[in-house]
Amino acid sequence: MKGKFSLMWRMTIALVLALSLGGIMAVPVSASVTSATVGVVPTSAGEAAEYTITFNVGGTGALAVDDTIVIVFHAGTVVDEGVGAITGTVNDVAIVTAAGDTGARTATINTPVIVANDGEVVVVLATGITNPEAAGDCTLTVATSIEADPIASQTYTITAGALAKYLVEPEAVTYTAGTAFNVVITAVDQFDNPLGAVYATDAPYNWVTNAANAPNGTPPVIGTLTGGEFSNGVATKSVTLYAAEVGVTFAVTDTSSITGTSDPLDVVSAAVNTLTVEVEPSTAVAGVAIAPPVQVKAVDEFTNVIDGQGITASLLAGTGTLSGTLTKTTDASGIATFDDLSINLTGADKQLRFTANGVTVDSAVFEITIAAVNTLTVEVEPSAAVAGVAIAPPVQVKAVDEFTNVIAGQGITASLLAGTGTLSGTLTKTTDASGIATFDDLSIELTGADKQLRFTANGVTVDSAVFEITSGELVSFVFDAIDPQDTGVAFSITITAADEYGNAVTGYTATAALTVLTGAISPITTTAGFTAGVWTDNVTITLRGANTITATDGEITGDSGTFNVYDTLLTLNVDDWTLVSTDDFIIYSGDNTSGFEGSVVSNLIYRYTDSGFLTATVEHLKPVEAIYVKTTGIDDGWLGLNYDTDATPGASIKSLVEGWNLIGIAGQTNARTTLIQLRCATVGQQEGAGLAAIVSQGDYNVSGNAGFYIPTLDTGDWTVTTGPLDTKVLDEFDGYWVYMNIAKSFGVFPGA
Repeated sequence: MKGKFSLMWRMTIALVLALSLGGIMAVPVSASVTSATVGVVPTSAGEAAEYTITFNVGGTGALAVDDTIVIVFHAGTVVDEGVGAITGTVNDVAIVTAAGDTGARTATINTPVIVANDGEVVVVLATGITNPEAAGDCTLTVATSIEADPIASQTYTITAGALAKYLVEPEAVTYTAGTAFNVVITAVDQFDNPLGAVYATDAPYNWVTNAANAPNGTPPVIGTLTGGEFSNGVATKSVTLYAAEVGVTFAVTDTSSITGTSDPLDVVSAAVNTLTVEVEPSTAVAGVAIAPPVQVKAVDEFTNVIDGQGITASLLAGTGTLSGTLTKTTDASGIATFDDLSINLTGADKQLRFTANGVTVDSAVFEITIAAVNTLTVEVEPSAAVAGVAIAPPVQVKAVDEFTNVIAGQGITASLLAGTGTLSGTLTKTTDASGIATFDDLSIELTGADKQLRFTANGVTVDSAVFEITSGELVSFVFDAIDPQDTGVAFSITITAADEYGNAVTGYTATAALTVLTGAISPITTTAGFTAGVWTDNVTITLRGANTITATDGEITGDSGTFNVYDTLLTLNVDDWTLVSTDDFIIYSGDNTSGFEGSVVSNLIYRYTDSGFLTATVEHLKPVEAIYVKTTGIDDGWLGLNYDTDATPGASIKSLVEGWNLIGIAGQTNARTTLIQLRCATVGQQEGAGLAAIVSQGDYNVSGNAGFYIPTLDTGDWTVTTGPLDTKVLDEFDGYWVYMNIAKSFGVFPGA
C-alpha cells in the first residue's frame, strides 16, 4: 500500500504543478541525469548479479511514464535478450517493459512511474545481467529518452571468483640449456582472474617438470614449491634446464587437487663447447672432393648436439689451397657435413682444422695424391741426330696434373708426328718422382729437316719442336727401280750413295764405276760425280736379256737388281685390254712365258679361233696371229718382245674361217697391199668373194691408226691412192678383224 500511495502522491503533485503553470504542456521539458551510483551483488566475475543504479533527474524536466532509461554496461557484461529476460523495479515500481541487447551491452527500460524534476531514480535489475568475466574496476553509463548526453557512473569493482586452477607461466618460450629462468605460478579463478590477496595457500604442493636429464647426465633443477612462496596468490620459481629438447612443461597440484600446467617450451643447446671429427678425411686425388665427406660434430658443455652451428674448415698442415664450401652448418644431429672439400697440391702431410666460435678440433693427417695428367711439357727438346742413332741428349717430357703437381709413374708414349721414317726405341716411358719421362733411345732411320715428335698420356698430348735427322756413313749404292728397256736405246738411271738406311749421303761427290752382267754399258763411270749423294744420267745396254747394273767405289758397291732388255718394248693400255700382234716370231724357250713381263696376267691373254676365244701362250706370238692382253692393278703395263733373228723363219700361215677372224700383219704396211691376197678366194675370181669387211678396233689398237670400220668392201675400196684401204697403214703390233665369205689361208713373211 505504501508503494501505491507514494506513486499516487507523486502523480498528484505533478498534475497540480502543471495546472498552476497554465494547463498541461504539449511537449515535456527535458530531464537531465546529474549523477549515478552502482551497486552489484555479488561482485564475482562471470556471476549473474543484481544491479542497483541510482541517479537524479536534473531540474529542467521530469520523466513521464514510458519514457526510457538506457543503461550501457561495462565491456564484458552479458545482458540477456528477450521479453521478460530483464526484471526489476524503478523507484520500487515493477518494470513492465525492458529490452536487453547483448551486443551493445544495453538495457532499455520503459519508466513505469513519473519522476519529478530533480527527482531520484532507483533502478533495480534483479535478473538478466551477468558480470564481466574479467575482474577489475568497471563503470556504466545512464541516459534517458529526453537526455542528450549520458553520464558515467561511479567506479564499481568486479572481483575474482573462487580458485579454479593455477596459471604456470615461464618467462619465455625458448631457453638456453644451463641458463636459469623464472616460472610464475598464479592462483586464478575459472576466468584466469588472479585471486590476489584472497588466495589461501593449500600446501603441500606437487611441483614437477617433464624435462629430461642432459646427455651428460645433468638433471633439471626446479626446486620445491611451498605455501610460503605465494604472495597475493603468486609464486615465482627459478629453474635451470640442461637438456636441449622441445615440449618441456611444468605442473603444480595443490592438496585439493587443483592443478595447473604450463604451455610447452623449447630448450636450445648452449654455446659450442666441443667439436669432434666424426668422419676423418680420407686419401683423395688432388682437386677432387674428399670422399666420404668429412663430418664434424658440435656439442655444448652438457653434450647437447647443436643444430644450426656454423663450422669453418681450414688447412692446418701441408701445402696447397683448401677449396670447396669451407663453412658448413650443423644439422639436427649436430653434424656439419663437408662434402666438397679438396686440396690442389699433393702430399702425405695434410691436416684440417675446424673452428666454431673459438672452439677448434684438428683432423687426422691424410694424403692428397696426384690427379689425372692434365699437361705435358717437353723439358728437353729433340736435337739433330744421325739416322738410326739415338737422339742425344735424351728427350725429356714432364707430366703434371691440373694443379701443377708432378705425376710419378705416368706412362708417356712417343710417336712420329711429322716427317718420314719410323720412330724406334722404347716408345713408352714412365715418369720418375719428378714427373719426368726420359726417352734415351729414340731414333729415326730416314733423313729430313722436318721431323717432329708427339707425346701422349691419357689423351693429353704435347708436340716437340721440329728437328733434323742427317745421313750416316756411306755403306752402299742404291739404284732406283729400272723398268725393262730396249736394246741400244738410252735410258735414265738414278743411283744414290746411301747409308745403312738408304738415306742419301749428301757429302759424297765422287764417281763410281758402272758394269753390267751381260753385254756392255755406256758410260762405264758415273760421269761428273754425285751431287748431294745422288747421280742421275742416261746409259745404254747393247745386249738383250736379263741384266744387272753394278756401281762400285772401292769397297762400296751396289746393284740395280735384275731387269730385262728387249728387242722391242710395247706399252700396253693401263688397267685395260690391248690388241697385240708381232712382226716376227718370238723366241720360245718352252715355258710359255718368254717375252711376257710386268703386269701381264697369263690367264688374261686370249687368241681368237673358230672355237671362240682361247687362252694364248707365247708360241702363238707370230705375225699372222693377234691376241688380247690385259693389265691389272698397276700404273703402266708393257710387253717385252725378243725376236728370233738368228733363225730363218718360213712363211707364217693362218687358216681363216668363214666369218670373223682376228689377224696380225708383218711390219708397218699399206692395208691394200697387205690384204689384197684376201680379196678373192682364188686369183681371178669374181668380186665379193673372200674379204668382205674389216674392223680396226681403235679402243685397243695402240700402235697404228685410230679405229676404222669398212662394213662392205667393194671395188672402190681397193682403188689405188683414192680407195680407203690404200690410205690406211697397218701396224705389226695391232690386230684386225676381217670377215671372210669363204675359208682361206692368209700368209705373211716376217719382216717383209
